[in-house]
Amino acid sequence: MNESFSWRILRVGSLRECLDAWQSSNLCQLLDDRMRTAVEITIDELGSNFLRYSGAKSKEMLLTVTFDGAVLTMKFDDDGELFDPTMVPEPPKGNIGLLPVGGRGIHMARRSMDSWEYQEVDKRNLNVLVKKVAVEVEPEPEQQPVILSTPEPAHEPEAIISPMSGALPPPLPPEAFDEEDRPGAA
Repeated sequence: MNESFSWRILRVGSLRECLDAWQSSNLCQLLDDRMRTAVEITIDELGSNFLRYSGAKSKEMLLTVTFDGAVLTMKFDDDGELFDPTMVPEPPKGNIGLLPVGGRGIHMARRSMDSWEYQEVDKRNLNVLVKKVAVEVEPEPEQQPVILSTPEPAHEPEAIISPMSGALPPPLPPEAFDEEDRPGAA
């Protein structure tokens, strides 16, 4: 399985259209809720940063999302001012909503994906983010009980009590007991 989605986010702003197109794409429909959310957070945050901070000369961000059934790869290629978001330090521990503006979106995108690489290619920013499908570990199939064979008895037992049948063997006659063990003997 190889599915892809591509969009061109223009400097004048087409981020909302990009997100709408993503949500109605075949690829989006293939993913589970957690993967879809990770992609949407990443598109929204990196697209917003491009529109706000890329500089007056920038015109476009090219987005390509591919999925092979096991790995989802997102490529953001833009002509904005060179900036490596992977160098933005992790915010301090605590409630991210209480942090000052700046870096929260990068942190959210970073946390949504499994890996993030940045490269400068021909004076353009190339961000490649990867998310692997979470593989649910299936429980081991129950093993069949091992049945050990027992040697045949040397003689046939007089009666077998079967817990399945609930039947008891017939009572033994009094002469089967020694004198002191007979029922009713004092």
